[in-house]
Amino acid sequence: MRRSPRKGSLTSGVALSLVLLATACGGEGGEGGESDGGSGAGERSASEPLEGDGFLALSCGEGSITVTRFSDEDGSLQAQHVFTAADATGGGEPVLPSGRAVDALKSVELPDCETGAVEEAGTSDIPLTRNQAHELAGLVIPDESLLLVTLVEEIDGADVTTIGAMSSEGHVEALLPAEDASGFSGASSKASPRYHHSDGTVFYLDSGPDGSRTVMSVDPTSGDVQEVGPCDESCERIIVDPYSGVVYGTAVDTEQSIMSASNSNKYFRYFSHHDASVVSFASIGDFGWINFHIPEGGGTPIVSQPLNSMGLGGDGWEGVTHNSGVSKEYQDMRPVFMVGEYEVMLDDAAFTVRAFDPEEVFPPEGGQTSDHGPQSEDRQILPGNTRTNEHPVLSADRSRILFRSTDDSGNTSWFSVPVAGGAEPTEIGPVGNEHGPMVPIHWF
Repeated sequence: MRRSPRKGSLTSGVALSLVLLATACGGEGGEGGESDGGSGAGERSASEPLEGDGFLALSCGEGSITVTRFSDEDGSLQAQHVFTAADATGGGEPVLPSGRAVDALKSVELPDCETGAVEEAGTSDIPLTRNQAHELAGLVIPDESLLLVTLVEEIDGADVTTIGAMSSEGHVEALLPAEDASGFSGASSKASPRYHHSDGTVFYLDSGPDGSRTVMSVDPTSGDVQEVGPCDESCERIIVDPYSGVVYGTAVDTEQSIMSASNSNKYFRYFSHHDASVVSFASIGDFGWINFHIPEGGGTPIVSQPLNSMGLGGDGWEGVTHNSGVSKEYQDMRPVFMVGEYEVMLDDAAFTVRAFDPEEVFPPEGGQTSDHGPQSEDRQILPGNTRTNEHPVLSADRSRILFRSTDDSGNTSWFSVPVAGGAEPTEIGPVGNEHGPMVPIHWF
């Protein structure tokens, strides 16, 4: 699959180091960051850009994140960059046109990238709502091989939290102008930067001293900052759906929200059709629903989920219906993303697609909305197999799915298959043992 041209390509530059100090934030099950072919091959892959033909994959280590570009023709490693919090330095020349040197860098926090599961006593594994493959896509600016981070800098004696970008060499730059925090109210906190691949915009969450939450955007090329819209008071981080541009606000501590008394067995998954007509799946125990929304007006839709609410909040939407029975009928399958306007793909081994009748979802005026799930038969993209198929991502044109598949003997390879189904999957290439923790996040 060849990548499509993207607006707002960023100009490269040179980054120099100065200061020191960083704090770590990481997940589990990361790899050491070495590639095939010894140190020479590793050095070459580290010098190659993450932008290019193929697909990006990520693994989350202890205080580090490894991002790799693989060929979508044979699965070979094309580029690999390891971002380590302990290596972070500031004060050098920025890489991005609108970047700013960080002369008094105090700490750097890597984005959360865990992809594991949470298990509660007496229940089956509950997938973490955060960090599905398409949610991780926004952590990287491939053009400049940069990882988006949250940083703390000292300005006029006060600590200010803002967003930045980090190279695999550890050079950190801020993406926003310096903000004076010496006043009575102090500075707002900027965090959770996410890159939108289709237009090069970086979205982030601005938390005011008064407790307000606002989704903002910045153009890394021009430095233009725009207000996107308000987010619910529970918003602590954001997700940008790469296919639709819908922004989701959610809590950081997903595990706590799942385990809390008021949210037992509760999880949320965030996804959208490319035209932004469908926005979320949620479940409590055996009861589950999909929220269908119609975007209202222009701009970037925002969806936020209050932790103690079964409904969706956020500006830019009208109309909603809850379709129950989704998780009860498919207790071991969870929705992943949309493959059609009213078609939801599940994460079982067959990549089952559930189709909903739009007339049942949005009935004519005076009609009753459906609460009994899909109104047509399911179809399977990968029928009749006993393999473990996981971590699917859509191609840029949404016509194919790339995924990792393991046979009964334990052999793992990258595969692709048409979204429409009806065709044998195409093997791209094997997944080496050293790349076992890698999760695909973006297909150019």
